[in-house]
Amino acid sequence: MNTPTQPNSKFLPVREIWDAVPVRTLIPDALKEAVRERYLIANSKRPYGLPVYMKVLNYVVQRLGFDCDFGEYRQKYDRELLPFLERHGLHEQKCLLAGEDDAIVSLRYRQITDRLFASGLAHPSRIFTGHGLDYWDFLDIAEKQDGLTVSSIAPDLTERSKRPRRKRQFPPQYFEVKGAGGTLQYLDTFCFNNFLGHQLCDHKEPLVNGPFIATLYRMSTEEKQKSDNCIMIFRRVITALSAGWMNVMPYPHSKNLIFLADGNGGYDFVFRNLRDAPPADMHFGAKFPAGFSIPPDEDRKFGAYSYFDYEGWREFDQHEAEQAFYAKGGTPATYPGETTVLRAYLDGRGHWSAAPGVTQLGKRESPLIVTSLISINEMRNFFDKNSKYFLYRQQTSNGDPWIEANGGGNEDASLPAAVSHDDAVAYAAWATSQGPKNYRLLTEEEYHEHFVDLLPDDISEDDIRAAFQQKLCRFEGPNGEEYDGHPPYMPAEDFAKIRMRYIQPLPWKRGKNGTELVASAYFGEWLAPENAAINGLFFSAQTETGYAHKERMSPSRARFASGSTGKYKGIKIGFRLVVED
Repeated sequence: MNTPTQPNSKFLPVREIWDAVPVRTLIPDALKEAVRERYLIANSKRPYGLPVYMKVLNYVVQRLGFDCDFGEYRQKYDRELLPFLERHGLHEQKCLLAGEDDAIVSLRYRQITDRLFASGLAHPSRIFTGHGLDYWDFLDIAEKQDGLTVSSIAPDLTERSKRPRRKRQFPPQYFEVKGAGGTLQYLDTFCFNNFLGHQLCDHKEPLVNGPFIATLYRMSTEEKQKSDNCIMIFRRVITALSAGWMNVMPYPHSKNLIFLADGNGGYDFVFRNLRDAPPADMHFGAKFPAGFSIPPDEDRKFGAYSYFDYEGWREFDQHEAEQAFYAKGGTPATYPGETTVLRAYLDGRGHWSAAPGVTQLGKRESPLIVTSLISINEMRNFFDKNSKYFLYRQQTSNGDPWIEANGGGNEDASLPAAVSHDDAVAYAAWATSQGPKNYRLLTEEEYHEHFVDLLPDDISEDDIRAAFQQKLCRFEGPNGEEYDGHPPYMPAEDFAKIRMRYIQPLPWKRGKNGTELVASAYFGEWLAPENAAINGLFFSAQTETGYAHKERMSPSRARFASGSTGKYKGIKIGFRLVVED
């Protein structure tokens, strides 16, 4: 039997305090204490502008679907909720999700919540969470089904492991279930761990539009058929299981609350707009020194919207967004991440608008105004005028001291500065504060748009090889000694003292708009997504430049460590800005 998870991943978002209340139980005193704890934390961060505590407490009660204040909720809990539990034989609250050890499925509370409250579909009579089961239980039942066989991908193990108890001596990945037209392996089941399709649901009356769906994309017709066959095997086996299924029991006195029951007195509950975790840090400025004003970027604004305001079926929208991305020619290499794909999908349907000041490709009404690469001298001026930030940088630069990354003070100050992504964001915010213009980093789409005439049509392996033979920088020791290539491994504190200098002249290329870029495999530029850098020679992720002849990886897919200037990889990463009124 697998190890159960703990019921500590249910959060109710409360925008008024920019936080979420953990709802581990419906007991009034415990719920009140949870609200009080989060309210005090929010009040310590920004005491002015928060609603009074009782208003927040009443709001939480009402978001749970009770049309009353907290005082009346106490009475309803005793008068209605406890009798409901007793009437249905629900005696022990527990987490009814699957555990972590060899689970058949691995659901999250939000998946269940969105399916029940935001899908618009009829509630299933029961759902399969796999609670109390593991993959060995799955194999045991599969062996008993006509037309299904269990075997090992390592043939010598099959005969040694016929008895269920013997199977537990081996990793579950060693075993597969074979049926007509398909073979189901352990990792395949995790493509079906969702309520997007109905493979985990049972209904009193079969749904007309209830396909089983795998979260797999870009499949050929043959691959799609194999996937469908695997789902059918999976569905057939879990249907034969008696354990692992939870009865769905809507609470009659609240439109926002549904109970799950295991049939043995154990119960769990979910509520509308449940979140699986507390909100992430929504404001980029929280990373910087107090008083240094950094506005949230588009990613964080979307993060706040999707956490506090979005009430849709996240899993369904994500699935639709993925399919739309690939239908428009997207590839795994150019895939920018789940959040970015979902944001574009919701924007196209009018559910999300780009943050003010952020222009999206295809929506521009005027030409993009872009600066040259910010120079070493311009960064020095910024650091001189922002001593608190420079101190912060010295403490958080993860081994990339700025001076050494920029020649140790002996570099031509008109050359492009090598900076961290934090540096670039901070510089843009400071430049904006000087007025009258606004400044920000480019998106990947804007970079392609601005330098479209320099975008290579085809990239060969010879092009890659030739590019990496043209060095851009050299390393110098503290005493001026030069290294032949990259320095050997040494402690971080010693590497921090190594200077990195340009080899001039730099390989500049000028676009038709007059803006220049450094056309080198060893030079990247920071883009708006945090820690994402693009290479200006091959227009690929800077971390994946060596594979650009195969496929150009999106910078959002392959990012740098926070605080990096590229020095540890023997490259420099600079930045330029978009200028807006």
